[in-house]
Amino acid sequence: MASGQGKPTRIFLTGRPGVGKTTVVLRTVEALRPMALVGFYTRERRRGGERVGFEAIGLRSGLCRPLAEAKPGAGPRVGRYLVCTDAFSELLAAEFAAEWRVAELIVLDEVGKMECLLPEFVTLVREVLHSGIAVLGTVAERAGGLPAELRRSPLVELIRVTVANRERLPEELARRFRR
Repeated sequence: MASGQGKPTRIFLTGRPGVGKTTVVLRTVEALRPMALVGFYTRERRRGGERVGFEAIGLRSGLCRPLAEAKPGAGPRVGRYLVCTDAFSELLAAEFAAEWRVAELIVLDEVGKMECLLPEFVTLVREVLHSGIAVLGTVAERAGGLPAELRRSPLVELIRVTVANRERLPEELARRFRR
């Protein structure tokens, strides 16, 4: 979607963990249906009240794949989590098949340490930013690498989600993406 200057709107939400960034994304997405969406959102996996991992869910494909699991094993890790790069790669392949360029909005929840362990994801994010398609994403507040690059990018509008603004943001964002 174009902004008033003819440039696509590229908004990334940031903020402390648990403040509600993904909830803002999901409420914005719901307000924009039936817009053609491509991308994914993430959510915690819990067992008995304890966080045991994260999963990624495709908005177009409906696929749900593990992103990271709290378990031992060899492979890339972020803290106590083993990152499931093969499963995440499978989700991205399904979600961003050749026809992704007809999307009206691309959703990237989230661009963080775990996701960026997959080089093809880093490449995809950079391609998406230059695609001319509107983007709504979340970006880790303190991570280096691609998240830091996004936070500094002149292509991106960064919005900090807080307890004070998280309730009104979905409708404000939906209004901007509808323009």
